[in-house]
This record gives sequence, structure tokens and C-alpha cells, in this order.
Amino acid sequence: MTVTAPAQPETIAQALGRTGCDAVIVYMPDDPLTRQAVAALEARGIPVVTLISDVPQSARIAYAGPDHFQSGRSAGYFIARMSRRPGPVAVLCNTRGLQSHDDRIRGLEACLTAQDGFSIGAVVEGRDDRDRSESRLRQLFAIHRDIVAVYNVGAGNLGVAAAIRAVTGRETTPSTSGGTSDGRFIA
Repeated sequence: MTVTAPAQPETIAQALGRTGCDAVIVYMPDDPLTRQAVAALEARGIPVVTLISDVPQSARIAYAGPDHFQSGRSAGYFIARMSRRPGPVAVLCNTRGLQSHDDRIRGLEACLTAQDGFSIGAVVEGRDDRDRSESRLRQLFAIHRDIVAVYNVGAGNLGVAAAIRAVTGRETTPSTSGGTSDGRFIA
């Protein structure tokens, strides 16, 4: 197993190019460099399966993972029904360069646009980093005081909780959600 740090398209493509494996199962962003690396593996007769996040325009032989578009739609459904009032929803993701995260955001948007008064207010790329996620969300909350929910597509749950705590003044854990004293809902 190879883990690249940081998990950037360049480092992933380099690692794929060096592999001596008979087959590759990989979680990576959809990027021209990663697609080229998969094509090079396919040309060498090395099959590639994408895991969790697909790279659909690549030469991979299969994708193994959930339907992220439908997951985003499900999140939108629950946000619209659990929120105390309609309004903009903040989205926290690693990066839109991951097909899985982009599909979840598109699914959320598809559901929210069908709901009266809901929309995606902003997409924040936290790079799955707690401190970056917290900082970016706190900046967003300071500018957009009307955010009614946060949909966290990736990691950074502790950063989300810390940002919500900073805005609402109440203790929260990443697994809880509920109304705030001013009627805003944070999920």
C-alpha cells in the first residue's frame, strides 16, 4: 500500500507511475494528471479501480463506492425538513476536485433548489484540515449570518463544531445538531 502525503494530483500521479503492482485500487482526485497516470497504467496492462471517489473519464476498469449524488440529495432532504426556517446552507468539503465531493454538492443543490427558500450559500474547501475548516467557516459565518445549516461532505468535524461553538456560544459535538437561541439551525 502506498499513501501519498500530501495527496495532491502530482504526488499521486508520480506514485502511480512508479508502481510495480499487478493492479491498483486508488482514492484520488479527478485531475488531468491522475487521468494520464491511469491511462499509462492501462497501457502497461495494469488494471485500476477507483475507490470512494470516481475518476469517470479515466481508463479505470471500475468504480467501487456509493452514489454520492444521491447522498447529497438525501442530505438536502433532511436539511429542508429539520431546519427551523429556510435559508442558505454552507457546504464544507475537502475540494471540489474530488468527484465524490462535487457529486454530493450537486445532489444537495438539486434537492435544495426544489425546496422553497433553500439554496447553497457557500462552498468552503477545508482540505480535510480541522484548523483550516474552522477558520474558513468562522469567516463565512461572520459574513453570512443567515446560514441555516452546514453540510460537511468530508472530514473536519472538529473544526465544524468549533466554528459553530464560536458563533453560537453553545457547546456542541460533531455528531449533534439542533437549533440555536436565535433560531438558526446548524447540522
